[in-house]
Amino acid sequence: MYFSPSCKPPNWPRIYLFGDSLTEWSFFEHDAGFGDRLTKYYDGRAEVVNRGQAGATTRHLAPIFPRSVLADAQTRSTVSPLLITIFLGANDACFLVPLTEFLWHLRSFVNQVLEHPSFRTTKILLMTPPPIDVTSPTPGPWEDEKEVEEEAREGRGHQTWLEKRKFAEGIAALAMEYMETEEERVWLLDAWKEITTARIGKGKEGFAELNKKGKLPGCGLPWAMQFGREWFRDGLHFGKKGYEVLGDCVFETLFETWPELRRENLKILEELS
Repeated sequence: MYFSPSCKPPNWPRIYLFGDSLTEWSFFEHDAGFGDRLTKYYDGRAEVVNRGQAGATTRHLAPIFPRSVLADAQTRSTVSPLLITIFLGANDACFLVPLTEFLWHLRSFVNQVLEHPSFRTTKILLMTPPPIDVTSPTPGPWEDEKEVEEEAREGRGHQTWLEKRKFAEGIAALAMEYMETEEERVWLLDAWKEITTARIGKGKEGFAELNKKGKLPGCGLPWAMQFGREWFRDGLHFGKKGYEVLGDCVFETLFETWPELRRENLKILEELS
């Protein structure tokens, strides 16, 4: 896990970004990921803390979370963190962690924040994993299209795409539970649906149309649209366009849900030498 050293005094509010490589690498300036953008946006107002760990699943992170986030926040600051984003599921879906176990860990992370005395006012943004970009086969003139599609449906790429979608739907359902009872503190960003819809470029209607046909972007079925390297550099990890769209969604969701998190609503804090 990437432990960014704190250079801010104890009176500074903090924002924790907790997740896997999609979070850890979001702080790289050349990709302008949401971690990098939030750090620059809150410069002089809050410290944004990188708690992403490449390759990690919720199973790996469960014993680390109390130390890397809860205890760390108490050590770094005398005030409750403003926000924690939890962006997980991409690796769990690939490494065959059962969905029930994944959701159990995720619920545990949320409950630990909600019940911790030092996090009384902390907001929680649950983010679903994004889709992946599976290469779509193009049947040749001598091939049977139905056979090509059946083979693609049974292939590892499409099956992983389906698993990612199932995990995203599980997170969305879990988030809705909390939003009904903790509506001021927990919210959802459905990155899977937002990024897929953005790639189609025709809004909800375009998503509904391709979803009905079973040919959403990245699914790996014949004639399905692909994202390309600008969106996913290797099919799994974000490229610059992918991070751009996700970052826009993060800012939009945060400020529509919690306008008090806008930069102008936070105090200007002086650095301590």
